[in-house]
Amino acid sequence: MKFLALLMTFVVCVSFARAETVTGEGYEQKTNFGKKLFDLDIKVDRAEGLTKTTAIYKDLKGQPTVEEKGVVKGDELISFDVDQRQIREKGHIEVQGDRVFFTYEKDGKKKTAEEKLKKPFLTPANFNLYVSNHWADFAGGKEVEVRFAVWFRLETVGFKIFKVGETLKGSQKLIQLRMKPSSFVIAALVDPLNLWYTEDGQKLMELSGRVSTMLPQGDDFKDLDADVRYIHHN
Repeated sequence: MKFLALLMTFVVCVSFARAETVTGEGYEQKTNFGKKLFDLDIKVDRAEGLTKTTAIYKDLKGQPTVEEKGVVKGDELISFDVDQRQIREKGHIEVQGDRVFFTYEKDGKKKTAEEKLKKPFLTPANFNLYVSNHWADFAGGKEVEVRFAVWFRLETVGFKIFKVGETLKGSQKLIQLRMKPSSFVIAALVDPLNLWYTEDGQKLMELSGRVSTMLPQGDDFKDLDADVRYIHHN
């Protein structure tokens, strides 16, 4: 069921430098980062009070498979666009006042929906900005309830984010957070997303779970869970 399969689709835009470039490498799970599947390029630009993000997934031949763009003010979303080129689907999310507007497009046909804005309202574009701004809550063990946009469903879904523990990666101390559906029914069917941040919460270093790009399977594509490592270049 697509809703359950893609609920955890997630992309990362990180940190607080005025302009930043981040690259990521995605690997098959349970290979100890041994079998590479895709690359990810992320650019973050900040000007005139806005943060603009672009994240592009690429296959191992360098061909773009997914492009996601966001505009954020503070840590609150203004707009978010998705172009899933593998399955030819597009999505647009926009916040206007106390309403969230969704548009979904496939095969030249559009569907629209709207709902009341409930904060915190998160998408891939503003997820890490929100985490960084509220790091004291997460690091202190607080469980935070959020609404996360599921663009292809034209709706938001409730999730909870909480600290799992601390670990050492080499000599670097990382804090692990987990994101899982608030609904017990959905949580029983969907694996959680695990994220490892630097101790100050400013940079996401690793992610394990569902990603936006998909895995080729014959003439079709299947959903992909992967382990992702991020490299911060600024």
